[in-house]
Amino acid sequence: MPTSTSSPYLLHIDTATPRMMLALSRGEEMLFQNQQAEGSHRYHSAILIPTLQEGLQQCGITLEDLGGITVNLGPGSFTGIRTGVNTVRTLAQFLETPVYGLNHFDILAATQPGTTLALYLDAFRGNVYHSVVRVSAEGVERLQAPCLKKLTEVTFPEDPEVTCWASQKLLEQWGEQARGASLEDLNVFSPEGMRRLVAWHGAWYQLPWRKLLPLYLQEPNITQRKPQPGRHPSSL
Repeated sequence: MPTSTSSPYLLHIDTATPRMMLALSRGEEMLFQNQQAEGSHRYHSAILIPTLQEGLQQCGITLEDLGGITVNLGPGSFTGIRTGVNTVRTLAQFLETPVYGLNHFDILAATQPGTTLALYLDAFRGNVYHSVVRVSAEGVERLQAPCLKKLTEVTFPEDPEVTCWASQKLLEQWGEQARGASLEDLNVFSPEGMRRLVAWHGAWYQLPWRKLLPLYLQEPNITQRKPQPGRHPSSL
């Protein structure tokens, strides 16, 4: 279907995983797509803005031409999510453009519309983020709300109509435990799901930029620095 000239330009930012993904779309067309290599999550803050500038230049538009911004709120990488959310909050405040806060599970489900997906994301520290979601143009059904589970407590749906998706690292860790679960690797381009969610249910996901908050589901793993001799604790 041709892209309507009246459709707004949308910016899609996903920094919740080791693979940063950024895209610009208009209507049903992806005008710019960029996906960084696995393991780049430590550098999201350094490459996000240059990648955005590259996309704007390639599309021949400026920030002021954007009609909306979508962002993956998580769960996922703490540092990555914070980078994406803070960037979008800043852009939205400056541009006064609509923002759409999307959770990771809805985004993934929207890449396979009409399919009931049991989703498992690596939460590290022996934990798993889990949800069961079905997304279509008619609505979003969260059959299992996003939650945090111990890796050893995970069970798989017996319903053959439910497709299980998990990250490669989890598949390797489960091994024999996952046999017969019909698990598939979560290797998808998330901005396509983000575009669909806004097109189908934008009013539901739209938020004031001040209410754009990360969905962590667990506390960040922060190690408290030990006071050093001669230094006041407030200086740490």
